[in-house]
Amino acid sequence: GDPDKLLYNFQGGGACWSKLTFTPPLTGCLHEPTPDDWSGILNFTDPANPYRDYTMVVVLYCSGDMHAGSTTQPWGRHGKDVQIRGFENADAVLKWTSQQFPTLSSLVFGSCSAGSLGLQYWANRVIDEFSDRGPDVVAFADSFAGILWPPRDQQASQDFLFETWGMCNNSALDDAAQQRCHNGEFLLQDYFIETMRKHPTANVNMINSKTDAVQILFGKGFMLTAMDSREGFSMTPQQFYKELNVVLAQYIKEPNFRSYLVDGTQHCFTPYQLTYTTTPLGAEDSDGTPRLVDWMSAFPRFASVVPSSVCAGEEVALGTPPPNRTDYCHVALST
Repeated sequence: GDPDKLLYNFQGGGACWSKLTFTPPLTGCLHEPTPDDWSGILNFTDPANPYRDYTMVVVLYCSGDMHAGSTTQPWGRHGKDVQIRGFENADAVLKWTSQQFPTLSSLVFGSCSAGSLGLQYWANRVIDEFSDRGPDVVAFADSFAGILWPPRDQQASQDFLFETWGMCNNSALDDAAQQRCHNGEFLLQDYFIETMRKHPTANVNMINSKTDAVQILFGKGFMLTAMDSREGFSMTPQQFYKELNVVLAQYIKEPNFRSYLVDGTQHCFTPYQLTYTTTPLGAEDSDGTPRLVDWMSAFPRFASVVPSSVCAGEEVALGTPPPNRTDYCHVALST
């Protein structure tokens, strides 16, 4: 690939927050690195791939901690310590990559699932690392927005994960964020907004299905097993989508943020051939526009004319979503 263009991809692969969830295949928590299938934007032999001439670095993932943990937990057999070292791995990849790219004109972040959360956590640090080279920056956070139910438990739930994974002390966070994390006042969504504001020329984008089956499953499983919340375990697709709209409505206030919503339950798009078939009407519905690949290809050159949101459906005010439907768009997120 072109040594002046970098596709920096955070691999997905489940999460674990207890001995129970560390045991595969309950949460897809990988115990060893497993390369992707090199499809979608990872397939550089596909002439339809807008990033086919890029050099790619993949941050592999088998730590179950959204690329951010730095601790040990007694989750192994007979209480043996398990290394939770997503931060150390991602930090080593970043330092090595920085040395390989003395110049850089384009930096594109890819991600999927837990890798999307890793991107949201690491984007500020990675952009800072390459800022002296002045690249155009484009980020695609694909299919994990951190939605939990009920919304009032969001802070306590994230505090649990940050403590379990030892996330508050590492240098992916700036000093102020580390302090907030220790004080129980840090939310990943807030930090993602701070990243957008700190780097206003970066094109920050998020791709989600309206009723992503995996995001819903993880949210329900986490709330039951970690927070003992039957209410959280009962989250419906309609509740998930309502809260997803709340989060996206906050992000879209930032002028450098764009959202792409897809009807249906599909989890992850960009590492698959679905990159080329997806429209707002579905993962394989060619009747909608724009196609996901065309939307992605517009960045950064035509970012100024890309709509702030792509969503198919009736416009509905956030406070009055149809209770048993997901075929609508919050008024701020309608095309």
